[in-house]
Formats: sequence, C-alpha cells, structure tokens
Amino acid sequence: MNRYFATIAAIFGLDLGTKYMVKKYIPLGSRKNLIENRFSFHHIKNKGMAYNTGEQNPKFVLWLSTALATFCFGQFCVLLFQRKQRNSSLLMAIAIMLGGAFGNLWERWRYGSVTDFLYIHAKRMPIFNVADVAILLGGIGTMLASLWKK
Repeated sequence: MNRYFATIAAIFGLDLGTKYMVKKYIPLGSRKNLIENRFSFHHIKNKGMAYNTGEQNPKFVLWLSTALATFCFGQFCVLLFQRKQRNSSLLMAIAIMLGGAFGNLWERWRYGSVTDFLYIHAKRMPIFNVADVAILLGGIGTMLASLWKK
C-alpha cells in the first residue's frame, strides 16, 4: 500500500520541483531550445486545460479538476482497500495519474494557473508539464490494466 502513496508523492514532488526550476531559471514567456527544432522549454502560465481549453473560465476549470481528482482518489481508495481481487497494475496506474493531478491541482489552487514548459516541435502540440505526462501515462496504464484484468 505504501508504494502507491510513495508513487503519488514522488510524482507530485517531481512535478512541483520541475515547475519551481522553470520559474526560477526561465523567465515567463521565454523559450530555451534543448534540441534545435525538436524540443524546447517554453515558460507559460495556463489557466485552462490542454490547448488552453476553458481558459476564459478558470474557476470552472479549477472546480472541475478538483471534482475529477476527488472522484479518482475516492475510486483509488475503494480499490486499494478491497481485499479480494486487488489489481496492483491498475492501482499503480491510478497512483501515477493522481500524482500528476495533485501537482496541477496544487498550482491551480495556489496560483490560479498551471506552469507549462515542455514543448515538442510538432503541429498542434500543446505546451505541457510533468503532471500532464503523468496524467496521460496513468490514463493509458489504467486502460491497459482494465483490459487485462484477471
């Protein structure tokens, strides 16, 4: 059980740590190329979700993200305390997703926006952060673990 909470805490810490470093070393609105024409850091604030969806209504985004994170955490706890058929792959995938969700949620509640900075140079790619990657990977892991459930 501790490994799931450790995973949530590790991803939460990694996300907040990388956002702190970006805020400290890359001025807001600036860009730093890491791999020319492939990958760079773009320091932006995002009041919405992916592709700035909902940016006009940040309070709605805040409450929606809070409700979704709360629901997912509740489901996680229900699955965690089931004694019968505990699916450890599913629990780990949800823990990864929750670590990212809590990282973004923390910033939304504290600052009213999320720090995004990772940019892959490709058509219509959003600028994202470590929490977004964790949410995506956790979501994919959740789908796969659900498909291959015993």
